Amino acid sequence: MMTHVSIILVNLLLLAINLILSPSDLWFYWVATFWGIVLIFQAFNTFAIKDRFLGDEWEQKKVDELMKKENRSKKSKK
Repeated sequence: MMTHVSIILVNLLLLAINLILSPSDLWFYWVATFWGIVLIFQAFNTFAIKDRFLGDEWEQKKVDELMKKENRSKKSKK
């Protein structure tokens, strides 16, 4: 949560700097847009993608796959 507040405060500071130093050329929105995209990806990672693609079922499937592979390599060494 603090990260989001920091992003908002930094963007407001950049807006103020932009309006003071070069009001005819607005560039602060590029930074705001980039950070907005980052926040969207964080939200997807937290709420949607994590459970769908890398959930418990996927993890168990990968563990089983790795264990089978390890067992095969041990049998071939005997």
